[in-house]
Amino acid sequence: MDLFKDLINNSVCPLDKNMGGPLKVRYVCAVILEFIRCIYENGIPLQPQQQTLFLGFLLLAKEYALLHQMLQFHVCNDSLELAKILVTLGSKAASSTATYY
Repeated sequence: MDLFKDLINNSVCPLDKNMGGPLKVRYVCAVILEFIRCIYENGIPLQPQQQTLFLGFLLLAKEYALLHQMLQFHVCNDSLELAKILVTLGSKAASSTATYY
């Protein structure tokens, strides 16, 4: 977890607003997808904390297409946090902001 937090916080869209770095969003997304692919190949389930961290980064980076693919191919496990994120993305309140998808 700490490795991915550091990776995300060294990107252009850090989760911690006091940090930031030179890593591009596309690079960080590629690393995350490769990690997810490797754990699924070995039959290891994605942990809820990892899923929440990755989804938070995708939303902050506005990578909605990647989020859509992760949902379409059932990469994300069903959880209360995922349901809240999806409801928030499709809500009327979000339609007036940049977070509407």
